[in-house]
Amino acid sequence: MLNSIRLINFRSWKDSLIEFHPGVNVITGENDSGKTNILRGINWVANNRPTGEDLRSYWGGDTISQLAVNNKDTTQTVERFRSDSENLYRIVGQKEPFKSFKQGVPEAVAKVLNFSPTNIQFQLEGPFLLGQSPPDVAKHYNDAVNLEIIDRSISNIAKMLRDEKGNRTKLKADQESQIEKLKAFDWLPEAEEQLVKLEKMQVVIRRLELEYASLSGMATDLKTRSEEYDKLNEVAKHEKATNALLKLNEQIDIEVDEHNELESLIDKLQSLKEQSEKFEEMLQQKKFADKLIHQAKQIDAKRGEFLELEGLGKGLVALEHRISKYATVLKFESKANSLSELDKQIDAKTGEYNDLFDLVKQQGKLNENLEVINKQRAGFEAEFKKSLPEMCPIFDVPCEYLKGERL
Repeated sequence: MLNSIRLINFRSWKDSLIEFHPGVNVITGENDSGKTNILRGINWVANNRPTGEDLRSYWGGDTISQLAVNNKDTTQTVERFRSDSENLYRIVGQKEPFKSFKQGVPEAVAKVLNFSPTNIQFQLEGPFLLGQSPPDVAKHYNDAVNLEIIDRSISNIAKMLRDEKGNRTKLKADQESQIEKLKAFDWLPEAEEQLVKLEKMQVVIRRLELEYASLSGMATDLKTRSEEYDKLNEVAKHEKATNALLKLNEQIDIEVDEHNELESLIDKLQSLKEQSEKFEEMLQQKKFADKLIHQAKQIDAKRGEFLELEGLGKGLVALEHRISKYATVLKFESKANSLSELDKQIDAKTGEYNDLFDLVKQQGKLNENLEVINKQRAGFEAEFKKSLPEMCPIFDVPCEYLKGERL
């Protein structure tokens, strides 16, 4: 419900506030007293009409029209403002004005006012609905109840149905065309099966190639080991000499022990000689008779020892002769040790040779399997090439590149 209107510098009104009462309000006055300008002020705010500069007062200043309406026991004021530089709507109490609305009314303002052009009747218009034609009356009621929305909705629905029927016909034609095109791809399931088989064979071939590369490396290693084995065979030819040297080394150890024992005996003999000299000096100092008797007894006692020492001296000479021979043999001790190490390496390399020999056997079996698989692969490739059409159904180009050696 409209409570009041305030007009400032609006045509003939400088600054006036007109308040309305509930129910019917009658505005009276002389001609050109500004009655119609009140309706124009209401229409300017409610419908943004008229446009232009005619509504502004001739004396200038900012032009303002304020409508106060009562909505659900709440009074809100809407202001229409026009100056030399600004043109806007404002809802009193809101900070931001409405500036971008073109020739219409901002939605928030229209919601507050709830006015339409049919709510305003001007002075020079005919009697309400009585002087109008039936179509104009119908249009008025259509505007009042907003039946135009239903007409637009029905028209839009009819247009949508026409568009959908056209789209349906087009889609059906496209579907039939696509079905015809798909018939050219009937060969794809069989080709796909063949392709899956080929992919599996390629995986097997790649695995065998890796195994072949590994075996090639082993073969190279085997060749190197064979050369080492030949060298070891040459060394093995001296195995008998090595064994003889080892036995000789054992005998040398035994003779060295005997030599040490002889040196110990020689030391004892030297000690006995020294003791004998001392005894001789002692015998010279005793009485002649006692010395002779005592010396005779000692001579008898030492004679046996002297004979033993004499035998030991001869054995010592023989041992020294043998030691000189063993010294020449000892010169070959380092070579004997090297031969012993080589013997150990021969045993280790013999085991590696046996392992490599087994790997060579496995390589032969794998080569046989590889030949069988290559034959199967060639057969599958031939079948796959036969199943391909002359022209590619996807790109419409010859499939000659598929019939080459590479797939």
